[in-house]
Amino acid sequence: SGGEYPNSAEAMNSRYVMDEGQQPSFSLNAVRYLSASLKKKLVDRAKRLEMQLFPAKGEHVYIRINKEELEALKAEFPGGVAVNYGVHPEDLEQDGALGESPLSFQVRRFSAPDPPSQADVITFVKRHAMDRESTLFRPWLHTKAPVFARQVQAGEVKQVSNYGEPSREISFVFGAPWKGEDGSDVFEYISKEDRLALIVEPAVKPDGSQYNLDGELYRIEADAFMSDQGLPARYFRVCGKCREHLCEDGSAGDCECGLGPTEASYEQPEDAGL
Repeated sequence: SGGEYPNSAEAMNSRYVMDEGQQPSFSLNAVRYLSASLKKKLVDRAKRLEMQLFPAKGEHVYIRINKEELEALKAEFPGGVAVNYGVHPEDLEQDGALGESPLSFQVRRFSAPDPPSQADVITFVKRHAMDRESTLFRPWLHTKAPVFARQVQAGEVKQVSNYGEPSREISFVFGAPWKGEDGSDVFEYISKEDRLALIVEPAVKPDGSQYNLDGELYRIEADAFMSDQGLPARYFRVCGKCREHLCEDGSAGDCECGLGPTEASYEQPEDAGL
């Protein structure tokens, strides 16, 4: 993802296949989509840090937020339309999402007068996503990129480097499927080209009990799906039949089986939880 950070053993085991580690190599299938310069940068660094490549578990369904989806959300929930309160280089404790201008890197504040609830928005999005005749909120099958990682021991110094990209202009705000540590409301801040993760099944606690019975809807930043600014994407759209990577712009027939993204996007989500 362009960053290096510590993660718990529990999280790694839940997201990656930890017994299938591979040594860093330019011949790895996982890096074949990357440019030659980026491939060399990542593989060389993984070798220096004595990391292995671990494949991700499972498949995921995400919905791309285009102009049409934003307009539909704003029309249905006008109280969720984001307001840009301008540049505030200081006072970082104000409420609202933080975004950075790609040019000035100034901190901007975004909020909304009356953000809709998680329940209201997930009902609206689900109605379109599960309707094959709708042209809005189309679900697409994705796989997650593997990760270079290594085990660290308690007390070992971890050098963490994160290469964050500037955020896009925030357009819409709605309630998140979870609460803050103090029980306060948390919000999702949506920008054009972000993705929505739509989970239609109830969430399950470690003790087996269920919560969020209507499912969950939350944002994934657009940059996670784009290989730009010298960084690899974290998620890849794939064909529902052959699982070949597809172009994010929806170009048809760019997979091995020739099925293309259109039919696959309607057929596969039913098998993936939609």
